[in-house]
Amino acid sequence: MDGLFYSLEAILLVDMALEFVTAYYKHGNLVTDSLKIAKHYLYGYFIFDSFAVYIILHLDFYLNTKIKPYDREI
Repeated sequence: MDGLFYSLEAILLVDMALEFVTAYYKHGNLVTDSLKIAKHYLYGYFIFDSFAVYIILHLDFYLNTKIKPYDREI
């Protein structure tokens, strides 16, 4: 199970890194300026990609934790 989470994290992080250097088309013109590419990604899908990584990291942590929230004594 750990291998699955590490693989998903690696794939998502590589995808995020590639998004910062991948040109895009705007009004039929190819945009290759690195600052514009970074802004385009940060204002676009960056929040969704970050949320996906956050969920996978916390799901991995939750599933591998010995003490579950419902195991606490009052």
